Amino acid sequence: MIFHKAVDLTYLRVLDAVLNTPNWNLYESDKREGIIRVYNMKYMDPYGPLDQRIATFYVKRLSRTRTAVELDSASQTLIGVDDLMKSIKEAMNR
Repeated sequence: MIFHKAVDLTYLRVLDAVLNTPNWNLYESDKREGIIRVYNMKYMDPYGPLDQRIATFYVKRLSRTRTAVELDSASQTLIGVDDLMKSIKEAMNR
């Protein structure tokens, strides 16, 4: 997804969307690298590998006023990631 916003604002809005999406919690973030990793509490298997329930987003600066938000390819099949993507799109359109 490409947005016409500065990278700092995009990063903060994606982080805000993640924190306000039900059943998703922040796992780790690194603003300098543009990485936000979250995990789904609702579909969590306590005995399954952690990396199979973590979604990774990359926030990349394209220009001064354009930023890309990408979902890692391994995260695209996670249960509930569609709700998270919807929340991010809504947060970016504010």
